[in-house]
Amino acid sequence: MTMTQKMTRELAHRIGIDEANRYMKNAGRTSWSQQDYAYATATFQRLWPCCIHQLEPGECSLCN
Repeated sequence: MTMTQKMTRELAHRIGIDEANRYMKNAGRTSWSQQDYAYATATFQRLWPCCIHQLEPGECSLCN
């Protein structure tokens, strides 16, 4: 049995941070660079595209 979790803003944020940390560590760094920050932001925005409007994905008339 598999469980599915609804994507939330907080979950998208945590995934973005985790991905950027992985990106940083794979590059051999111990602190974030501008690239890591950009990677976290891009990951978050891919998972939560309406974040600037504080709406659920698909609810924003500006993004649809």
